[in-house]
Formats: sequence, structure tokens, C-alpha cells
Amino acid sequence: MEKLVLLTLLGVAAGELVNIAPNGTISATSIGWGGAPSRAIDGNTNGYWGGGSCYHSASWQGSKLTLALPGEEFGATWPVYNVSVFNRLDTCCDQRIQGVEVWLDEHMCGALTFVEGQKEYMVNCEGKTGSIVTVHHPSQYLQICELQVFVDSSYTPDIPTYVNVAKEGSASATSVGWGGVASRVMDGNTNGYWNGQSCYHSGNANNNRVTVSLPHSEIGITYPVSMVRVYNRMDSCCDQRIENAQVFVGDHMCGQIKFVEGKKAYSFDCGRKNASEVSVRLSSGWLQVCEIEVLVLEEDIPTDIPNFINVAINGTASASSVSWGGVAARVNDGDTNGFWGGRSCYHSVDRAGQHQVAVSLPAGEFGIKYPVSFVNVYNRLDSCCDQRLNGAMVYADEHQCGQVQFKEGQQAYTFDCGEKEASEVSVRLSNGQSLQVCELEVLVLEENMPTNIPVFTNVALNRPAAQSSVGWGGQASRAVDGNINKMWGGGSCTHTSQLTGNWWKVELDKEEYIQNVVIHNRIDCCSNRLNGAKVWVSKNDEWQECGAVNYDTNSSPIVVVPCNKYGNAVAITNDNSYLTLCEVEVLGKCSGRVEVLGKCSGRVEVLGKCSGRVEVLGKCSRRVEVLGKCSGLVEVLGKCLGRVEVLNKCSGRVEVLGKC
Repeated sequence: MEKLVLLTLLGVAAGELVNIAPNGTISATSIGWGGAPSRAIDGNTNGYWGGGSCYHSASWQGSKLTLALPGEEFGATWPVYNVSVFNRLDTCCDQRIQGVEVWLDEHMCGALTFVEGQKEYMVNCEGKTGSIVTVHHPSQYLQICELQVFVDSSYTPDIPTYVNVAKEGSASATSVGWGGVASRVMDGNTNGYWNGQSCYHSGNANNNRVTVSLPHSEIGITYPVSMVRVYNRMDSCCDQRIENAQVFVGDHMCGQIKFVEGKKAYSFDCGRKNASEVSVRLSSGWLQVCEIEVLVLEEDIPTDIPNFINVAINGTASASSVSWGGVAARVNDGDTNGFWGGRSCYHSVDRAGQHQVAVSLPAGEFGIKYPVSFVNVYNRLDSCCDQRLNGAMVYADEHQCGQVQFKEGQQAYTFDCGEKEASEVSVRLSNGQSLQVCELEVLVLEENMPTNIPVFTNVALNRPAAQSSVGWGGQASRAVDGNINKMWGGGSCTHTSQLTGNWWKVELDKEEYIQNVVIHNRIDCCSNRLNGAKVWVSKNDEWQECGAVNYDTNSSPIVVVPCNKYGNAVAITNDNSYLTLCEVEVLGKCSGRVEVLGKCSGRVEVLGKCSGRVEVLGKCSRRVEVLGKCSGLVEVLGKCLGRVEVLNKCSGRVEVLGKC
């Protein structure tokens, strides 16, 4: 989570004065001729209007430019020694500086007297302590080209460390307009201009709300929220629309925004109220918010959050159909990007009917089941298509965990599966729309993870395959392509052209000890055709039968046939009907032991041979490799003579042990 701490004054010796104005927050009573208040603290002292760096009021009476010093919203005060005001130098207007007053809170540091050609005017605040510097002109346009506030570099206010917990949450909204999706309010970008593409925009002008659900809210975790900071849009067309917006933590209203010209951030004290979500609400008018920060004291961050493992990431995805290149494997690639251009969303065909995308959990074909606590379904966010997920049902095996109720701008939908044991999780849709899912996470408590998962090596993967005939484009190689999609529309099932005398064969790289042959059967139709098929193993051109398939309508589509024989080829024969195989895995013995432990939100793979002990420990929030970069702690222990990699994202502890 992002920590918010007060600025650190680097490279300045103790006792020297340093300008803290650029780290403050500035606003004004009015703005004229495009002279925004932010120009007065942009570090540019150019005194000519054409330089584009001078503030200009819209009014010539009672104009004020107000600078909140860093940490003012947390109660910080600073001993201010000097304030420098840089005047506009164009001859039309330079004399307007006459009579300008400089204040520190309620203390007036001084008034300015115009001197022809003088650029910088400095007043002495005598080390008075305050948090707000105000430049005020009672009777003329106010034009300031730079404002500098000097404090002793050795002084740092005593401010606690806050954590912005919003950045790891999820956002939703009652409506979205002009592409201003809800997720923009928690992207870490406080840019207040529309062209910066980081501001949320509602789709209508009534009863709008944008909400940030805090991390782990789906499992009941709440946070004592100290403060909420709301960043407004700064384009002059629209900045006043934030007026009267209300800020809530849960159902507790922290405050209401009173618009101040040129003010970017509005802070609200929420009194450490416990909440799982924060919202900004506006009953009348367009709602536009460029960022929401939810600040919690570091010591208040919950520590009792249970550890979940996303077991989907190491499973195998399949689907009833595939269209637009949105293959099923995208739903468990560890990438939750909700936009089609990110190439990480599954897409079914567009025709009506029941659509399904499923993840078979690791070792499910050997009877391993996982007590599933939660399933997270990530929706597509493109405005063309986000509503299509409405009504989709989420299953753990045949137990329905829930149904998607669409909310504008919400990407992740979480379902409590009550620790139901399952070997497969699926999303099903029959509302006449295409099914589009950008990620499917299956969360199991770390202490509930099965400990009896067998380890095998598929020695048939990508090996040369042949069959007696080819029908409907179902080439023999499809059965060893690593894709266990069991739907014909997925383009990964074999098919012969004859009703009798059918065979399929794969040549192994060398003689192997074959424990099991796993057949992934077609499920969209014709499943019973596999009944009676026989599995064979060849050694020195002598074929031995492993067993026959006994398949009926209640059988699992994943058929395991024990062999326990040595051989260099495997064949499947069927004299009763067409032979269709969606994948064939020939499982050989693993020469060692491999364990993957801990919370992992990305795919973990162990590639190559290792004759020593390898251990990878620590938290990694991005791609982790023994041969690459890691943003967490990584330790490699022991000798390895082969290649070991852990690929993709890992948000928890990963341990790889043993030889395999």
C-alpha cells in the first residue's frame, strides 16, 4: 500500500532556509484570464504574462491567494521566516502590487510597497508558526508570478505516517460518461485535467456516486479511516461542479465539499470510523473526481487478514466457444486488465445460447478437491460490453456461489462459496449475450490447501502424433497441444472421419515409465463416443493394453487410465464410433519433489532440471524470476545445475523445493 509521509528536505544543510511552497496546496478567491493559482508555486519566477506563469484574479476587490503549507490537513504547522512575492513586470500592471498584504494565519507579516522594476518582494514573518500563507489585495487585481515560503531546513513537523488504502481497492460508480471510468479515482494519478485521462466522469446529472471498496472488504475486513482526500477536476469548464458533493465512509458522512476557486484537493477528517468502502456522492449535477485517497494510520492497518491462495492460476482453462481471439487461457493468466486492447479477456461466440468458461483446478483429474472460499470474477470495462456479464452465474463444481448483478464501473465481483470442495470453477451465462471474463480467481485459505497433490510430468506434450483419419479439421496434434478445452468450438479437439477402426498415437522422446494416461473428453456433444476406447503402451514395437474406458452420462470428462508400464509410444483405439480426443496427457514419474507454497496471484512454473535444492522466499508484487527482477525479498539457496524459473506475478510467499 502507498504510504503518505511529509516531504523530506534533501540536500539542504541544517540551519539553511528552504522553500516549502511547491509542496503545499494553493487556491484563490477568483481566477481571471486563465491565470490559475498553481502558477504561483510552479517554480517559475518569469514576471511577464506571456511566460504563462503568473496568477491573475478575476476581481479587483478583496482578492486572495491562499497557500496551505505541507501537512496542513494533518495539523502540521511551520515556523516561517521569510515570504517572497514575485511581481508581474509588464508595464501595464506592475504597480498593482502596491498595498498587497502577506499573512501567516492571523499574523500579518507585512504589506508591499511598489518599487519600479523590482521583481522580488520579501517580507519577514519572524519565525512565527502557522499553516496557511495568504496574499491579499483589498482594492486591486491580484497578480502574483511566484510565491515562496522559507522555513528552517532542520525543522520537520511531527506527523504520523498514513497509508492510502484506496489504491489496492476496487472502484465502481452509478454511471460512467465520456470514458471516465470509475477506476481512475484510485489509479494514483492526481492530474486534475481531463486530457490527463485520470478523472472519473458520471454519465448523468442526478444522484451520482463513485465508490472505492477497500482491500479485502469482500471478506469483512474494515479500516479505521482517519482522513479522505478528494481531488477535483481543474478544467475551468467544470471545476465548480464538485460543489456540495458529500464524502462518506460506510454510512458516516465525513463532510461536504464547499468549492474554492483553484483548490485541487479537499480533505475530510473521518475520525477513524471503521468502514469497508468510501464514496463521494452528489445528488444534483455531473460528478467528476480525479482521485480519492483513503488515509489510515500505519499502526491501524489490519493485521488479521487471512492468507488466500489463488489456485486458478495453476489450473487449466476451457470454454464452450471462443471468438475474436479471446481464448479461455486469458481468464487465469494473472492479468486483471479489463480492456480488450490489453489482450487478457476471454470472449465467447456472439450467438445466443449457454456460454461457459471454466478453470479445472490443479490435479483435479486425480480427485483432488479444494475448499473454495471465494471466487473473484473480473468483468470487461469497455463501455460497449461491460453490461453483458449481468446475470452470469458462478459455480464451484455444481454448487452455485452466486450471480452477477451488474454495477456500472465495477470490475471485480466477489462470491462466497462457503469452502465448498470443488475441482472446477465456472462462469455460465444464458441471457442471450456473449460471455466475456477478464480474470477468474479461485481463493482457498492457505491452511486449507490439499497436501496430497501428486506430481507428474506430461511426457506427451507437443510430441509427434498421428491418427487413422482426419475429420472436420480435427488434426491429431490437437491432443498434445497443452490445451484441455473440451468444447469443439475451442479448436483443440481431434476428430476422425470414420465410424470404425479408429486409432490415435503419440511417439514419446524416449522410453518412459508411464503411470497414467489422462484423456480429456469432449463435452459439448458426443461424450459417450469414448465409451469402450482402449489405451495401449508400446515398448520395442510390442503393444500392451493398459485398460478400457467405461464412460456414461454421469462420468467425469477427465478419464484417468492407470498403466504402470514402460514404453516409448501410447495409442488409443476405438472400433465403436468416431474418435475425438480434446487432450491426452501421458504422465511419467517425477524424479523428485516439487512444492509451491503460499499466496500466489500469478502463474508459477518450474522449468528444466535441478539437481540441488532451490528455495525462493519472500513477497513479490510483479514478475519473479531467479534470472530477473523482484520487488520483494528473494533468496536462492543451494546449488542448481539446471534452469529454474518462477514466471509471472506472485503476491505472496513462493517456495520451490526438491528435484523434479
